[in-house]
Amino acid sequence: MKKISNTDPANKKSQSLYSIQKIRRDRAKNALLETKISLEMASRELSKFIDVFQIARTDEEKANVLNQCIRYLAQNCVSNLQLSQLANCQSELTQLEPINLYDRL
Repeated sequence: MKKISNTDPANKKSQSLYSIQKIRRDRAKNALLETKISLEMASRELSKFIDVFQIARTDEEKANVLNQCIRYLAQNCVSNLQLSQLANCQSELTQLEPINLYDRL
């Protein structure tokens, strides 16, 4: 079996590409986790709106709760999902050729 030298330029490039891809994968995973947290927080807020909706006495009060909920979703929930961050991570993952990790063993 041929031993690959650490000073081999091809090996250094492969290691460098692997490091960049690992950073990008980690960034993408963190973006997904942040999105999950945002959705969980939104779910808790929606539960509060449901509770208020159920105790509202009139249709006008119920409509007001729905209006507040829509405003919350539009102003807070969508922006907190950071969809642009997810899209950037998705784009970054496709910029370099994938490296077969089994070739590195």
